[in-house]
Amino acid sequence: MRSRLQLLLALLANFVLAAYFTTRRHQLANQFASITRDVEVLERSNRQLEGELRFAAETESEVLENLKDNYARLKDLTEYTKSNTLRIKGIEEKDGENLEEKITELAEYMGIKLLPNDINRVNRVRLKTAKNTSAPRVIALELSNNKLKTRLLRQSITSLNNSPYSMQDDVTNHMMPDAFKPVENTRFTKGCGFISSVKEPVTRGQAKKMFGAFLQDPIPSSDGIRDTYVWLLPHFYENNVVEEYANVHEMSFKRSRTTYKVPYEWAGTGHVVYNGSLYFVVFNSTKMVRYEFATRSVLRERKLPGAVSGNVAPYQWSGSTDIDFSTDESGIWVIYATNDNTLDIVLSKIHQETLEVLKTWKTNWRKRWSGNAFMVCGVLYVLRKYDEHHTSLSYVYDTRTKRYNRTDIAFSNKYEWNTMLEYNFRTEQIYAWDRGYLVTYNITLAAQLS
Repeated sequence: MRSRLQLLLALLANFVLAAYFTTRRHQLANQFASITRDVEVLERSNRQLEGELRFAAETESEVLENLKDNYARLKDLTEYTKSNTLRIKGIEEKDGENLEEKITELAEYMGIKLLPNDINRVNRVRLKTAKNTSAPRVIALELSNNKLKTRLLRQSITSLNNSPYSMQDDVTNHMMPDAFKPVENTRFTKGCGFISSVKEPVTRGQAKKMFGAFLQDPIPSSDGIRDTYVWLLPHFYENNVVEEYANVHEMSFKRSRTTYKVPYEWAGTGHVVYNGSLYFVVFNSTKMVRYEFATRSVLRERKLPGAVSGNVAPYQWSGSTDIDFSTDESGIWVIYATNDNTLDIVLSKIHQETLEVLKTWKTNWRKRWSGNAFMVCGVLYVLRKYDEHHTSLSYVYDTRTKRYNRTDIAFSNKYEWNTMLEYNFRTEQIYAWDRGYLVTYNITLAAQLS
């Protein structure tokens, strides 16, 4: 009897289990079918979304192309309308003045006779501000033809060189409105940005000469030995001996490690050391030289096309600073001026080995107006005054966007005669030679220009 009952219970248990698993199998089958249907819906939605994204990308590309075309047309139209226009600065402003008469007199001073029909339009631009109510406003002069405008600009280079007047091409002054400009990728590379502040200078030593260059190599050497080396190039002419020091401490005690006699006398103080080589310009010339310290030899020489020299377009203090090398995270730059750009600053990126010009940018800032200048992250910074204790970085030109800004980044010339500025991206410091004192500045970088 007990065995029958046990058998019956076992059969009942098997039946219950079979029924459970059958039910569970059906439930799982239904769930799988439901999941399959959901996957199919998701796949259809995904295919639809991919199609919409492709369409959106094609539409965006088309819109961007149209925007670029429209911007290019607008830029061409703007430049065409300003192709006969130039700007004149420094002419005294009076109530009831006759601008045509003033312009005609200035042209006669330059040796050019203007006829009444040579001038299409002349007027003052820019309202006076509370900060500067005494300075005369700029004069915009539209001439009858581009040939006459070019003649005036070229003649102004020599005729107005030592006068309070200056002429500039109005096309270089024009900035297209942001609303019309296509969106560009203007992000900085890692560790880059705009200068937001410059700290007070730290004095590292004192040289025998009032002028010179104080340099370290921004590129680390393979063995690390050269990373602490310091090079001094005293004076801005009549010298061709480079002093090398093991480190800043040795330099402060004037214990040089060795010297190098380069085959040419250099011009100015705008030299750089980059990856074991010295880059300088031969005195009273536009010849750039690359000299390698390891082999004590010149590896390359090349003239800088179009550049002026011989104190035609130096910084404010002169000193044969017509051509100024600078380095940043992207390589080697040259800051100089050309007659074609009416002696305003021109920037060129050069090849570190061949010295060949890779790309050039033209600014609208007169080089003679500049206390000094240097590059950081593809951006040019211009010092307002070299001989004032409290001054500023007052002009910025971004080569990535080809746009300029007027700024007021506080800068201190501790000894009030700063004749050399160079940024070293490895140490993240600005190096300067200020009345014979060798100083460095720490800087702060920000994502946006303040």
